[in-house]
Amino acid sequence: MKFYTIRDLVDITKLSEWQLYKEVRAGRLRAVTRRGMERGYRVSAEELERWQSEEWTPVCSTPSPSSR
Repeated sequence: MKFYTIRDLVDITKLSEWQLYKEVRAGRLRAVTRRGMERGYRVSAEELERWQSEEWTPVCSTPSPSSR
């Protein structure tokens, strides 16, 4: 099973670490930590896929050609 760190997710989603931690704390993005650790969240590939399809709404910062 593949797991991603929050830093990996920053590169994948283009969201900030702060935004991703907010999603984890709110329970919308499920993450685990390694046994005995308090830091170092890991998100499974399956959870990332679920979150992207159900919870995440990407916003385009530049207008599309059709909206001009």
